[in-house]
Parts: sequence; structure tokens; C-alpha cells
Amino acid sequence: MVQGVYVDILLAVNFCIHFLLLSLLAQVSGREQSRRIAIAAAAGALFSLTIFLPPMSAVAEMILKCLSSILMVLCAFRFKGLRTLLYEWVLLLLITAAFYGLLSMLQRLYSFSGMFVFSNAVYFHIRVPVFIICLAAAYAVVWVANRVLQSASAADALYDVHLSVDGTNWEGVGFVDTGNGLSEPFSGAPVIVCGLDTAAKLMSAPLLTALLGGKNDQCFRVRQIPFSAVSGSGMMPAVKGERITLRQGSTLYCSEHFYLAVSTEKIGGEDWQILLHQKLLQNEVICTKGQGEQDECCKKQKI
Repeated sequence: MVQGVYVDILLAVNFCIHFLLLSLLAQVSGREQSRRIAIAAAAGALFSLTIFLPPMSAVAEMILKCLSSILMVLCAFRFKGLRTLLYEWVLLLLITAAFYGLLSMLQRLYSFSGMFVFSNAVYFHIRVPVFIICLAAAYAVVWVANRVLQSASAADALYDVHLSVDGTNWEGVGFVDTGNGLSEPFSGAPVIVCGLDTAAKLMSAPLLTALLGGKNDQCFRVRQIPFSAVSGSGMMPAVKGERITLRQGSTLYCSEHFYLAVSTEKIGGEDWQILLHQKLLQNEVICTKGQGEQDECCKKQKI
């Protein structure tokens, strides 16, 4: 029996699959998800058309797979060097191999008559309207589940922040990341991280210029904080903070021993603007005063 393959369904199915795989890669590697992932997924979907090519040797097929996966990584993320590219490329190959292996196992165990797993593409033999309905339903379920999980897991990690740096006070919302282990090398003080938009509200222009690599009389205040992430490692400029107060309900935490690092990458979003350190939660203060008088409680506590 010869099975016909509809190009539109082939492209749509493999676009969705590559979009999900690249989104998972972005989560694992710590990369920001953007529209570039959709472009990379489209490139991967076009690669699925190679099933119509004449049979090729295993070596030629492997070379074609490697080139296509490298192209998808380059399309999906901003280039950060050969080392990062190699890491993300290998990670994508592993994720893809695991996914195709799982589909192949399911096909053998349950003998799905409408699913075909090729070496470089997946095809579902269903009508286009049914495919669109199933895709929309699956997207809705995943979106709702993601929103519920995010709200449930992030609610306890958000704190109202009152921050003083460079003689300027700032109020906003911070997120306590248990994976943030940054510390100032000499003092061991915890390091919190903000983006350039928040830093511009907290610091004077000369200090911000010094943090970004400029030369002026504020350079002596800048410390370089080593960091290591799945996407790479390097140094992040930071400055000594004056005071930080975290509040969640009636619970109050205060500290004067911390550094504020500035990242050129986007930090936070609509819900929070600054990445906090869990060590800041070690200095709990009992305070019965209102939020406007919380600094008085902190001053009476040795912090």
C-alpha cells in the first residue's frame, strides 16, 4: 500500500515539532525565547521536504542533518561564540534524538496507522481541518497549564522590594531565584541582578557609564562578578548596595550587605524587575508597622 503525503500537513506538523523542540532548548540553555525561534522552526520544517529526495548514503544524510540543526540554532538564537554554538547544537541533537526515539517506540508499541516517523520528519495522515482543530486544542491546553503552573510556582517567590543604591530609592517587585548563587568574590556578599532599564532609575549617569565599561571617577566602585550559566560564562559588573528591604505579606527581610549587578540581557518582565538572592531571606525582621515605616524596623535590627 502506497501512502500519499500532503506537503501542507507535513510542513505544519514539522513546524510545530521544531518550534516545541527549540523552545525546550531555549529553556534548558537559558536563552530568551523570541520570534527567531519561529524562523528556525520554519527552516526545520523545510528540511522535512528532504523525504522526497532520492535515497542517499548514511554519511550524506548525517551531514545534511548536522547542517540543518546548526542552521536552526543560528536562526533561533543570537550568536555568542563557537563554544556556545557547539553546546546548543549538541543539546538540540540530543533533544531531537530523544523525541524521535520516543515517537518511534510509541509507533512500534501501539501501531498507529496514521503516524509515520521518518529519519528527518514526522507525518500524521489526518485531514487538514482535523489537524487544525487538534493543534488549537493542544495549544490551548498547554497554554492554560503553563499559566496555572507559573502562577502557582512563582507566587511564593515574588517580593515587594525597596532598594537603595547610589543615594537613590527604588520600589518594585523582585523574584527569588534558588538558582542564583552569585556572590562578590572577596566579601561573599550575595549579588542581585537587574537590567539596564532598572539600573538607569537607580544610578547616576557617571556610575552607570562606569558599570558599562566607561572610564571616569566612578570606576573604583565597580566590582566584577564571575558567573557561569548553561549558555556560557563571564564577568558581570556590580556596585555595592546601601539597603534592600523585601516584604511578602507581614514578613519583612532587610539587608545592607549585598551587591547589585547589571546585566545587558533582559531581566524580568511585567510581574517582576529584579532577580534576588535567597540569602537575603536570612535576615527576617519582626515589624508591626506599615509598609511606609518599614525602614525604621530595619534600622533597629542589626543587619
